[in-house]
Amino acid sequence: MENMTSKQWTRKIITDLGIFLLLMALEAKATSPLQMKVEIGFEGFYKIGSWTPLRVFLENQGPSLEGTLLIKVARGNPLEQDPTEIIYSIPVFLPSSSRKLYQVNVLLETDVYPLQVSLISGKESLLKKEIPIQPFYMDEGFILVVNKTHAGFDFLAQGKIKKVRQVLYTDPNKLPSHWIGYDAIQTLILDDIESLELSSEQEKAIEEWLSIGGRLIITAKGGYGKFKSS
Repeated sequence: MENMTSKQWTRKIITDLGIFLLLMALEAKATSPLQMKVEIGFEGFYKIGSWTPLRVFLENQGPSLEGTLLIKVARGNPLEQDPTEIIYSIPVFLPSSSRKLYQVNVLLETDVYPLQVSLISGKESLLKKEIPIQPFYMDEGFILVVNKTHAGFDFLAQGKIKKVRQVLYTDPNKLPSHWIGYDAIQTLILDDIESLELSSEQEKAIEEWLSIGGRLIITAKGGYGKFKSS
């Protein structure tokens, strides 16, 4: 093996140091005590021009903290260089070793600018994510199916809409707790209602949505449960 010159040694040391620092940064990121995951709509689909649920999953493996979730959504003319923003604010309390889900319904008016989600405590920004908004434009609403298998109703789709699925699936705990979260939903199907656990807020949201023209289909093996008299 040929002896390396001092210049080659310097380059090797710099390269090795860069790799070491990169690995340390990746490890620190992977072991960060705070983690955030953001979901928009149902299975990642939503309708531009409609209200849609946004779910933020927070995990804290560090000390307890209090803070605020800030969700910024662009609105107005997409051709403007400095669009106005709607800012949604949610108080957050995360005990040590906790996981929490925070939900809010947001109005998506344009796909030009990303949606921003930040967790702040005092004046410090702890976490921040930018979520690109996809150009999901459609005339009809979605068919939303709630069941455990996430399957069985694709045949209800009427033709194919480019880039957008018409039949979507979700879990009971991801259903909106306010009727406006169903703004983009044309039909809601509760499949095997007896096996689904819905909160009183979710039931009320569905009933209010039905009162303004929503369509509900229930399948049940034993009975209609709490929706029997609705």
